[in-house]
Amino acid sequence: MFGALWLFDAWPYEVPTVQACFFFALGASAAMAKKDLFAMDPYLKWVCAVLLGLVIAGALVPADGAVASTLTHLKHLAGVIVVLTISQYLLRMPRASEWLIRLSAPSFLLFVAHEPLLTIVRKTMYVVFTPSSSSAALSIYFGAVACTVMLIVAAYYLAERYAPRALSALTGGRSA
Repeated sequence: MFGALWLFDAWPYEVPTVQACFFFALGASAAMAKKDLFAMDPYLKWVCAVLLGLVIAGALVPADGAVASTLTHLKHLAGVIVVLTISQYLLRMPRASEWLIRLSAPSFLLFVAHEPLLTIVRKTMYVVFTPSSSSAALSIYFGAVACTVMLIVAAYYLAERYAPRALSALTGGRSA
């Protein structure tokens, strides 16, 4: 149900977002059914081909229509599958694997807390740095994401050390 509402922009509420509801429900359903998140790994080439086709199709349709919105959602879904599938190659690299495993603990808090913090960080950076070019604006756009991730990960590890019960409550026990 959430997937259809997300795909066709039929969600009437600002909070919570339909994206959050859909991806949370999808992940929760997969976990409860004990589904393998890496089931698409053997189909990486096909998923990449689908993603490329969606990108091309998105470039060919008017940007303001319902078709463009649906294509964007499908690109996001295919992109998530591609990134998840590519992670298998990173797990084969000892340093990358260690880094990903270490960051898996704060990932739920990052998912939950990134908004509205990202919006606050982004707006603050635009005010403080006042971009004078499109490349500066783009740097701020991505820099705000990096800052938000670093802030939440730092907060996670500080809470893990100094307030483990509060962190456990915030993450539903996922920090243990």
